[in-house]
Amino acid sequence: MAPVCVARWVDPGRAAADTPDMTCSVCGALSRADATWCSQCHAPFAAPAPAPARLAPRQDAPSPPPVYSRWRKSDTSFGPVGRIGWTVGMTFFAVLFLWSGNIFAVGGWCFIAMPLVLRSVWSRSRVS
Repeated sequence: MAPVCVARWVDPGRAAADTPDMTCSVCGALSRADATWCSQCHAPFAAPAPAPARLAPRQDAPSPPPVYSRWRKSDTSFGPVGRIGWTVGMTFFAVLFLWSGNIFAVGGWCFIAMPLVLRSVWSRSRVS
C-alpha cells in the first residue's frame, strides 16, 4: 500500500509542501509564507513583531487614600444605630441566660457567641 500524504487527504487541492512561498537566504530551503524561521537551518526570516503594549489606566492625579470608620455606615456594615442595636440585643440575651441559671448557655453565649458577633459588628469598614 502506498503512503498517503495527510495534507493532500485533508485538503486535496493544496498541500503545504507543494506551494512554497518563501526561500531561506541562508540555506536556500523553500518554506511557507507564514513561517518565522527556516525549518532546515533554523535561521529566523524576520525579527519577531513586538508584543502589543498593555493599556494601563491613566492616572492624572493620585487617588485619595481609603477612609475606614467604625461609626459611619458603609455598603457592607451597619451605621451607629445598627451597631448599638446589635450590642444591646446580644447583652439582653446574655442577661437572659444568666438569669436562667444555665451555666453552659451563659458560657457559650458570653465567651463564644458574643465576642465573635460583636467583633464582626464593630470592625472597621471602608466607607470611601
